Amino acid sequence: MYIKFDFPNFRALKKVLIQHRNFLFGLDKNSAVYKDELRAHFKMLIFVKAHALALDTETERKRLLNLLMSEMKVLKMF
Repeated sequence: MYIKFDFPNFRALKKVLIQHRNFLFGLDKNSAVYKDELRAHFKMLIFVKAHALALDTETERKRLLNLLMSEMKVLKMF
């Protein structure tokens, strides 16, 4: 899967993460596709963290880091 990291705002980023996570839930966990997509999802999360740490405003940084933490909690569930 090709991932383009160009999100106009926080909502767009959150929407993409949720859509991709829902896509992951629908895959067979033993398949190679699942493992590749899970790897891609973690790459997206790493990007979110790096982007959040580079932001100037504390509010935006907290929003992205909170999104990251909630996404990690969901991924731990399955």
